[in-house]
Amino acid sequence: MTRKSIIILIIITALFAATAYTLLQKNPEIEKIIFSENNLLTEKEIEVYNENNPEFDSEKQIYAILLVKNLLKGSVIEVQWKINEIDAEELVQENSITVKDEGSGKIVVSLVQKNRSNRSGEYNVYVTMGEQKLKSSFNIR
Repeated sequence: MTRKSIIILIIITALFAATAYTLLQKNPEIEKIIFSENNLLTEKEIEVYNENNPEFDSEKQIYAILLVKNLLKGSVIEVQWKINEIDAEELVQENSITVKDEGSGKIVVSLVQKNRSNRSGEYNVYVTMGEQKLKSSFNIR
């Protein structure tokens, strides 16, 4: 083999290795947002959950359960809880979560009550991690 052939072979091998590494890399993501009065949902309960716009009583504690995959250390997740008003949304609460360890699982964030009660209305929750943005809604009666 000539020197030129060896260099070409090394370059092709490096390109193949870089492509394989990129394809095998798992992207961090937020899979789903679940709202519940129970912050300790089992895997089975999470699997069968399919409610859109669930409703809660105003005196109940409400949790947003974020199902996450392949998070990287140092990733930041922003959560905004907004209530729909007549012509706009009003920010009720903001949470910022910095991931301390890599991995997958669930992150639980609660809506803070005022005087042991939540304001009645329709809420939108916005979850952002990097370029990924999710929105989910629920109602408090």
